[in-house]
Amino acid sequence: MREIVDSVNRVADVIGEISAGAKEQNSGIGQINTAVAEMDAMTQQNAAMVQQSATSAADLQQEAERLRGLIDTFVLGEDVTEQAAATPDTQPKSTNVQPTSLTAKRSTQDEEAWQTF
Repeated sequence: MREIVDSVNRVADVIGEISAGAKEQNSGIGQINTAVAEMDAMTQQNAAMVQQSATSAADLQQEAERLRGLIDTFVLGEDVTEQAAATPDTQPKSTNVQPTSLTAKRSTQDEEAWQTF
């Protein structure tokens, strides 16, 4: 009879160990589920940020093209001399062009300022 009682106790101990292992597995699976849910949320958030970045990049490209168009409307001194050489003298010359000696003087002054810096 004692052997039967000892066997039953051993079976009860094994069942207790199995139950404890199942609880640990359940806890581990719950933690994995939480981690996967957090990773999914981060992935969705990253996808939304990528989409926003792409939209912003497209907007910036359009704005840059618009600004380039506006800048191209300005005529610089160098452009005026090139245009004068390329076009016939039917148009009056612009008075906004600075003499080259003044430009050369400025570049010399700039060079001296950089040397002293």
